[in-house]
Amino acid sequence: VCFRNPGVTLRGSWLLMVLRVTLDQFRRRLENMVLMFRLQMLLLWQFLVVRTAKPN
Repeated sequence: VCFRNPGVTLRGSWLLMVLRVTLDQFRRRLENMVLMFRLQMLLLWQFLVVRTAKPN
């Protein structure tokens, strides 16, 4: 494998760039999912606390 071929290095750097962008988007989507999950858990927790604190 000859790395002095500019086409090979160009393709490799392009693949790395695409992989980096894909990973960045995936990480952002994962963070959004985690945030939404935390928000839902917080709302559920508040709902349960209100339900249990309220005398029937």
